[in-house]
Amino acid sequence: MDENSYLRKPPINLNAKQVIAINALSFSVDICEIAFEKLIKDLVSFSNNPKSEKLIFPKIFSNVWTIINNSCLFRNILEKHFGVLKTNISMLEFNKAKRIRNTNQHIEDRINEILTLETLPIYGSLSWYRNIENSNNVEQFFLFSGVFDDIKKVGGEMITPNKDKSNRIIDELIFSSVTKLNENNYPTLTISLYKIMEDITFWVEYLELEISKNMNGNENIERHKINLYAKLKSHWTE
Repeated sequence: MDENSYLRKPPINLNAKQVIAINALSFSVDICEIAFEKLIKDLVSFSNNPKSEKLIFPKIFSNVWTIINNSCLFRNILEKHFGVLKTNISMLEFNKAKRIRNTNQHIEDRINEILTLETLPIYGSLSWYRNIENSNNVEQFFLFSGVFDDIKKVGGEMITPNKDKSNRIIDELIFSSVTKLNENNYPTLTISLYKIMEDITFWVEYLELEISKNMNGNENIERHKINLYAKLKSHWTE
């Protein structure tokens, strides 16, 4: 999102509720973009040197869940404060992310409910492929979060590369997690993290245009200030 975006620095003449909603949208977008950038960087590093030691997996999945949680916040604000229908085609991936997020928020209940499943990637599974530079070769990857006693019982699959090669080093980037449909049905839901980020960009551009229209071409209108900080110097008394 641009540094001078209307979502980052909303016009002073907007009503207070709109300003608060826009502020929340702005932070959720920034957090998603930061987490996505870190995720891609970590996956490039992992692809170059795959291993499952120490906190490598939690580090990767923490960025995935940061994107999921904050994209859900973004989605909810669009629906409740900007009248965007949840059936809109650019909301569908957010809707899936919300179902995954809601299940994860009640993970303490899911532990007892899904004991019948053979395997449970408690924080989901992640699949992507890496395009090898200066070649037509790709490497496919799959990460399963959590414990298992037999690799034959581990569910999930590696993503098959598209026929058309993209310019992305890390491509596809599909996340899967268990969700709850009813008391006896716990389907795995799959979302595209790239699609999540693309839909965020779509709505940011859409809202920018709508706010700009309301400004009637007045680019010099006063804006809200953002991100105050304070620093004080002091000392311990003897």
